[in-house]
Amino acid sequence: MNGRRRHLICDTIGLLLAIRVTAADVTDRQAAARMLPPCGHGSPPSPSCGPTPATPASWSPGR
Repeated sequence: MNGRRRHLICDTIGLLLAIRVTAADVTDRQAAARMLPPCGHGSPPSPSCGPTPATPASWSPGR
């Protein structure tokens, strides 16, 4: 597969914390596994750090 993928990690106000450009065949899961551990160094631990679960559809305002 040809091409590139861009993987970004942002904080809650949209500031970039990490950027990685990979080959197109690298999945989001693989890129996240490589990006998340170094992202937390140098900052205080946060209970909201890391991936978050999907919002249930029942919480959607359109339902």
